[in-house]
Amino acid sequence: MRMFSTLSNDRINWYDSYVSYAVANGIIEKDYASYTAAQMNAAITRAEFVHIFHGAESTYKAINQVADDAIPDVNTGDAFASDIYGFRREGHVPSGKQHQAQRGFSHSGSHV
Repeated sequence: MRMFSTLSNDRINWYDSYVSYAVANGIIEKDYASYTAAQMNAAITRAEFVHIFHGAESTYKAINQVADDAIPDVNTGDAFASDIYGFRREGHVPSGKQHQAQRGFSHSGSHV
């Protein structure tokens, strides 16, 4: 039987070096660096998942026209709504007539 060991990055938590990199490079906010281990290991919402990925690039180009409040389950005032709308406008999330059945964001508050 093959045994696996826990990955180590010479830090206390497995994610510490990744969070430090992401904060230093403006991918995520500095608040993430003070999250507890329970917060960092908890499931995230679909909205926060998009927020993190959206922060990884600053030069997205819009290829779709999506009006504010056009996504049924994401209001422009919701947490991370600007990132979700950005992803939809940039073509990362299905949009348009070819995706009539997926007009929503698939419950942005649900967990990944």
